[in-house]
Amino acid sequence: MTAALIDTLFGVMKVEFSEGSISALRFVEDGVDEGFQMDRAAVSQEDAVTIAGLIKWIRAYEKGERDTLDELPFISLTGTPFQMAVWKATTEIPPGETMTYGELARAVEDNLRRVGRRGRVTPRSIGTALSKNPVLLLIPCHRIVGVGHRLTGYSGGIERKAQLLEHEQKIYGKNGESAPSLFGI
Repeated sequence: MTAALIDTLFGVMKVEFSEGSISALRFVEDGVDEGFQMDRAAVSQEDAVTIAGLIKWIRAYEKGERDTLDELPFISLTGTPFQMAVWKATTEIPPGETMTYGELARAVEDNLRRVGRRGRVTPRSIGTALSKNPVLLLIPCHRIVGVGHRLTGYSGGIERKAQLLEHEQKIYGKNGESAPSLFGI
């Protein structure tokens, strides 16, 4: 596993990758990650291409260029079937729009019923699944808000969540076009 730091409009992010797949993308508080040191010699050509693709995707997101979203490098997600269902549903929320935890719970529950799974999905279970999101921005959990569209629960911080939502409103506006599916999950 190799890691790199990427400077974005929203702060420094640490990406973890291996064999051409991204396994984690998180914000690093104040641009500092204690003990982080990238061994450039350890980065394979395949990983270098993956990082370049991710940086291209992030720059396109920052500019609001939807046409490059389908060029996202391969993501290696590890999660429970429920987490994967929540993450997939979250990627379907268009930029510039939000959904409450309750609305997402109903959508995930409906999706699970279509494939023969039963059971109640609660807003709390949605929050728990989103708290395990390994790739911030790529799985846009910042688009999930509380009752009354209150900003709650974002591992990148509430201020950053507000910044991301404000950015999307400015770039995409309300009812932004749906972004292409980012994952084959």
